[in-house]
Amino acid sequence: YMLIPLLEGVNKSWRSDYLAEHHLKRNIANFDRYVRELVAAGVLPPIESIYLQNIFTGGAQLFLALGPLWQKAIDVDTHEPEFIENYVNTLLRLLKAAKPKGS
Repeated sequence: YMLIPLLEGVNKSWRSDYLAEHHLKRNIANFDRYVRELVAAGVLPPIESIYLQNIFTGGAQLFLALGPLWQKAIDVDTHEPEFIENYVNTLLRLLKAAKPKGS
């Protein structure tokens, strides 16, 4: 499902309009609400949710879209659940290590 927006989102068309209106807009709003809750609870440092969402999904889309290229270059299957889990865990460790100034 991550490949569909990647492929359809590069051109303006009725399909990209539909995806934006019926899926992406809602997903962005839900993710923003979730990040605000985590920031308010002190789980995350103050962060703009749109950047965080793009860090997570952008990397995952790249790994999925270019999986065969990564496989050939480094002999790693980026579609494997373990690889994706390690990717997400790496991002979470980076976020955990980030501390607001003065903390």
